[in-house]
Amino acid sequence: IDNIRDYVLAKEQYEEILKLDSADCDAKGFLGFSLLMMKKHSDAIPYLSSAVVCAAKNVQFNLWLAQAYALSGQKSKAKVWYKKVLELDPKNQDAKKGLEILEL
Repeated sequence: IDNIRDYVLAKEQYEEILKLDSADCDAKGFLGFSLLMMKKHSDAIPYLSSAVVCAAKNVQFNLWLAQAYALSGQKSKAKVWYKKVLELDPKNQDAKKGLEILEL
């Protein structure tokens, strides 16, 4: 997905999937990611929060949630989720970098 229009289309497709199956964990996670890429950070949080409940060990969903919190200015919540990513994947460079930025 290269440009914002692609994320808008993806968002619409994931919304349709969730209309058919509101429990689809991947759809929640990727809808949240699409919103994140559209710079709708706060809008992404509920979908990503739901995705990490049904897929607690999904490193990517946890990382996206941390990034959504960070980009929406919720630093303390972002730190919690970056640390959760590092519990799941101790070598995750994105989580390490995210924490470093928040510590500045």
